[in-house]
Amino acid sequence: MKKLLHLLTTTLVALTLLLWGNAGFAQGTEDFENLPTDSQSSYKAWTWTGTDGVEWNAAGARTDQTINGTAICWGNSGERNVVSPTYAGGMGVLQFDYVRGFTGTKARSLEVWVNGVLKSTLTVSSTSDDVISYSEIINIEGDVVLEIKSTGAAQVKLDNIFWTGYETGADTQAPLATFTPANAATDVPLNINPTITFNEPIYTSPAGVLVDNTNVESLITFPAAFSATIADNTITVVPAADLEYETDYTLTVAAVQDEAANAMEAPVSVTFTTMSAPIVGTFNKITTLEEIEDGYYVIANSGDVFAMNQANAGSYFTNTAVTPADGVITNPDADIVWEIKKDGTNYTISYTDGTDVTYVSYTGSSNAAQAVMNPDPVADNQKWTVTVDEGVFTFENVAITDRILQYNSSSPRFACYKSGQQDLILYKLATGAVDTDAPVATFVPADAATDIVIDVNPTITFDEAIYISSGVAVVDTDLASLIIFKTGTEDVAFTATITENVITVVPATDLLNATAYTLTVGIVQDEAGNATTPESITFTTIAAPTYAVTFSVVDENGTLAATVDETAIATGAEVEEGSDIVFTATPADDYQVKEWKVNTEVITDNTELTYTISDLQDDATVTVEFEAIPATTYAVTFSVVDENGTIAATVDGTAIESGAEVEEGSKVVFTATPAENYEVKEWKLGETIVEGTTTYTIENLNADVTVTVEFEAIPATTYAVTFSVVDENGTIAATVDGTAIESGAEVE
Repeated sequence: MKKLLHLLTTTLVALTLLLWGNAGFAQGTEDFENLPTDSQSSYKAWTWTGTDGVEWNAAGARTDQTINGTAICWGNSGERNVVSPTYAGGMGVLQFDYVRGFTGTKARSLEVWVNGVLKSTLTVSSTSDDVISYSEIINIEGDVVLEIKSTGAAQVKLDNIFWTGYETGADTQAPLATFTPANAATDVPLNINPTITFNEPIYTSPAGVLVDNTNVESLITFPAAFSATIADNTITVVPAADLEYETDYTLTVAAVQDEAANAMEAPVSVTFTTMSAPIVGTFNKITTLEEIEDGYYVIANSGDVFAMNQANAGSYFTNTAVTPADGVITNPDADIVWEIKKDGTNYTISYTDGTDVTYVSYTGSSNAAQAVMNPDPVADNQKWTVTVDEGVFTFENVAITDRILQYNSSSPRFACYKSGQQDLILYKLATGAVDTDAPVATFVPADAATDIVIDVNPTITFDEAIYISSGVAVVDTDLASLIIFKTGTEDVAFTATITENVITVVPATDLLNATAYTLTVGIVQDEAGNATTPESITFTTIAAPTYAVTFSVVDENGTLAATVDETAIATGAEVEEGSDIVFTATPADDYQVKEWKVNTEVITDNTELTYTISDLQDDATVTVEFEAIPATTYAVTFSVVDENGTIAATVDGTAIESGAEVEEGSKVVFTATPAENYEVKEWKLGETIVEGTTTYTIENLNADVTVTVEFEAIPATTYAVTFSVVDENGTIAATVDGTAIESGAEVE
């Protein structure tokens, strides 16, 4: 069924669009038939593939409701929207259906956004279940994203989203202006900044120049001095001063045109009326006829506990409790203040609302007291003869003289009786007691103040009690939205309290030094309804204290530099309190850091190349001292194996002892001296036999070494001694040093 209805709706819209401009084909559609079915009654976020096969998203919605099939239904709070994906082809006419969800009378509304620009705000009926079909010419080319938001305080259902593509030249309507305040509006606040919102960008006519902040004021006519700006198709008119009480103001905008040159036929105007001056102050009890004169009064019963209210229930006026103090009522509610005027020998009782004057009247209907608005002329039914007896006043109707305005304590009300009820007491507004001045704020620090301490808690003191709205006093919980605290464009975190008309603002942390801050208080009003305009002051904090930072190298052999926040400083520089200073030492070749000192005190266990002073709180003198890097040495051990000689060693011609520490890279020469008749047998480096004569050399010492030399006896020179007897006949013997030897023996 829903598909059929949707088809019929689409057909009707398409026919309309064909008339509008050859754009009858759907560019985007969504009928919510593909919504997920899990947790349908929960208000939450949803993602699904829509009618066009693309992904849609929604927030704060449930999916178990219908219009003519499945619909999206938003809850009553939080983020609530439906968002399309990006569609190409622009948007011509947008259409969808909507209706309240569930019963209840809380306000409901929708906002239509295209490409992040608000196009429409719709009021959804809170009392009707009739489905409303929205249709609007958007006419945007290129890619589009549609977002529809629910912004009220109760549920709204939505279905059958449909739009056509963009068509060049399809726009034939002139811009439409919406004024705030609307035409004939009354009770408009004196600090109003009227706005004129157009449904599309506007251009001057017939020149076709885009309206911007340079030319918008020339389009506006207003009887008071003003400035004007335009943003997002909305012109804001800012009067130079508050408007006057009870005054008619006419606001006019010149005829303009849109981008397609569709021009308005004529200028458009609205006339609105500002609020009446509040009637508040001190009302004093009167007791004689002579004291009655034209002015403002509180009319109470003779029991002095109830006052007559302006609210009329059709046959009587309601009552409001009052508590006079010593014959005085101070700042009563506006709806119990009446104007009494003398008319010949009689009097009228009335109140004024904008341009309307309502009179207390009796027309001869039982005990009924009526409220008659704007009688012309004022008849005797609206007039009263007044007498007084011991301070109690009797108001007798002039037209029907047996009817008296009295208070009925049995059935609490003010009405017209023949007798038997309570007559009246009058409280008269003291001369000059009407309060027409808005509350005055005094800021500490004052505007343009300088050298303000960074732990300041600014205050805003008002000269009287302040209210958010009528009867609603400003309390601590209002201040987060009432106070704005910034440095530049950045918000300053704070808490705030109000005590005896003084707002105290407490920043979350100390403010920054040498920084400008702006403190703004929004609109408030006094008990009489006199409203302020937002007020701001700007103050500058004190510059941070500075300290001298001196640094140097002891006895040269390197350099020393310093930085604050990675910026180099010179020795002797003045540095802000709380800064971190990094000192960097650069030793010369073959040198290293020996020690750091701060204000002559040695920094123990620090021979690093950097030293940091954190959170500077005083003058500082930093020195660094360098020392030569000690050479690397190795132990040189040497000895003779089994004696029979000696061994010595030299380094660069200088003799060293066995076990001496010798610098890395040195040339070490070992010299062996054999005993008589001995010679070098072998050299060893550690356990390795090495080549050597009477000397052995290590050319480049790079490790601990142990060198030994061993000697051996030098072998004797021998000759062969041969001896024999020629032809026998005897013997021959030989001895060497008395020792017999054989013939052929080797003899030394």
